[in-house]
Amino acid sequence: MPGRRVAVISLVAAGAGLLASLSLSWWLPGISGQSKRTIGDHRVSDLIRQGNIDDLGAADRRELLERLLAAGQRQEAQQLLEASIGAPRSRRERLLLIDLQLRNGDVQAASRGLNQLQRLHPADPDVLSLQALLNLQKESPEVALKAMEQRFKNAAAAQRIELGLLLADVQLRSGKQASAATTYQTLAKTDRQDTRPLIAHALLAQEAGDHNLLMALLAEARRRDEAAGRSTDRIDELAAGWGISAARLKVLGPRQGKPQTP
Repeated sequence: MPGRRVAVISLVAAGAGLLASLSLSWWLPGISGQSKRTIGDHRVSDLIRQGNIDDLGAADRRELLERLLAAGQRQEAQQLLEASIGAPRSRRERLLLIDLQLRNGDVQAASRGLNQLQRLHPADPDVLSLQALLNLQKESPEVALKAMEQRFKNAAAAQRIELGLLLADVQLRSGKQASAATTYQTLAKTDRQDTRPLIAHALLAQEAGDHNLLMALLAEARRRDEAAGRSTDRIDELAAGWGISAARLKVLGPRQGKPQTP
């Protein structure tokens, strides 16, 4: 997944639990450049073989885990989490372990861990995100998509945005870009203050090269943040990354900046 897509969807996911495929990104903020170097000393394997993982303090274990993730050493990161006594203890670490297991092809272990989390947190957006990815690995895209569509159809009002964003992601992974765009349009009308569907749709428009739609979606997202008294910095930074100035978004009037919805 390109870095720009990761950055944008991480922005969309803030507070939404969107896409377990990005859970590594929320673990990594603030890692130093030194920590990002590849770990070539086999420290994790040595610690596991010697049974000394639990001799590490919490801070040291976290630092080692961050270094492994930043270096892309996911197998070693999974080993580190699995080898710790009683770990992963926190919900966050349990989610991370399941994500790593999925990425590393350990589907059965991921399924067992996810079943345990679902009993404790059946409506948690992060858990639902992982379930969607697990379904995509275990079943055909069509089966996974049908299950997600049914879940979205039966969702309570408070969950429709989160589940709708997940549905759109499954649609994209199934090659149904037009369906995903329609889902984003529906979600954008579900809550007139929520900017997440607009940002996700903007990413899709940018990837499709639809500059006019991209501008309209970003302008509407910015307008919603302003109307709600929220900072527009994140929208401005995103637009700047795509070569669009904040000044240009500001001058788009409500009629010009409002994206067309069916």
